[in-house]
Amino acid sequence: MLNLTVFSYSTELDTTTPWVRDRWQYASDGAIIVRRPTDSPDNVRQRKVPRTEKYFSGTAICDLDWPRPDLADCQIGDDRSVTMRVPKTRVGNRTLAGHYALLIYLLGGVKYDPAGGAEDAIHFRAADGTEGVVMPFSVSVHDKDPH
Repeated sequence: MLNLTVFSYSTELDTTTPWVRDRWQYASDGAIIVRRPTDSPDNVRQRKVPRTEKYFSGTAICDLDWPRPDLADCQIGDDRSVTMRVPKTRVGNRTLAGHYALLIYLLGGVKYDPAGGAEDAIHFRAADGTEGVVMPFSVSVHDKDPH
């Protein structure tokens, strides 16, 4: 199971680590928000975290398979470090920043809802119950490489 910490980062909110509210564990960096069921107790009392109802209140019909991102640009350094550049990925009629496409794909058994326009958020669900919403590349504030 992929650790939700990979989806966590924000300088404006206290979302550098996942949080728990109402039997859901959440993670967000401002362009993506994911959640999965948990039995852990709430831990948001002393934290500034976003309200999440608006992201998960609709009925997304996630029935299309999430595409496998292109991993062609991968280099192994002399110190055995791996550098990977994942190009932008088409998900239905939207273009998604490559790193998000890969992280979502790694959740396993992911399906997405094709509804919406080119600049609308993409709703997705993984086989383990993780679900989320990610903004397409054209409106994402976190992807600094426009190529």
